[in-house]
Amino acid sequence: MEFGGVKIFRIKINYSYIIRLGNEHWTKLLA
Repeated sequence: MEFGGVKIFRIKINYSYIIRLGNEHWTKLLA
């Protein structure tokens, strides 16, 4: 159970990191 929680936590961090990179990418394209 604890391992599953850690896995979900890491996925959340990766997801937010990808979104942040994507936002920076789009901001540069639209600038």
